[in-house]
Amino acid sequence: MELVYYVVSIIIGVVMCFLAYRQLKARPLISAGRQYVNVHDRVSIVSSRVEAVKLLAEINDAAQEGDIVFGHCRLGVEYPTETYTSASRAVSRGVRFQVIIPERPETTELREFWLGLNPEYVQVKTPTDDLYASVYGIREKEVLVVSHMGDRSIGIHCKEPVTTKYLEIAFDSIWKDKAK
Repeated sequence: MELVYYVVSIIIGVVMCFLAYRQLKARPLISAGRQYVNVHDRVSIVSSRVEAVKLLAEINDAAQEGDIVFGHCRLGVEYPTETYTSASRAVSRGVRFQVIIPERPETTELREFWLGLNPEYVQVKTPTDDLYASVYGIREKEVLVVSHMGDRSIGIHCKEPVTTKYLEIAFDSIWKDKAK
């Protein structure tokens, strides 16, 4: 868990430095209530859970046959139908999924959904520790990292293979050592 927190902190720090370098051009947009702001052609800031959840379906739809979508959720609640249907469509296209879902009463619907899909394409694990952020992405292509703070969320959506790779390494560490 510490590795994920460390990596997320580094990414957030890099993005914030990048914003400062660009004279904080995105700041007025976020302050004005924009929920998804492009700060670079491969990096965007997400400032609401609603927008972050929409991105899950977009990531599922972008995945192609042979891709591996990886992710873990901290909350695991209130996903719209499109999130579920886009994942089902992706599985039917031959996309593989590795997901880590906390085992709590409020995550039952999400857990049952993933466990109900073709096990040849979907692997589900439970974390042994608390998750501090939600991560979801396509290996070697893009990743969304979201931190939830009460009723607010902020995240970074990177379509950059190097950044994605660092988060894959952190995810793989949790998958191997801290999930059952």
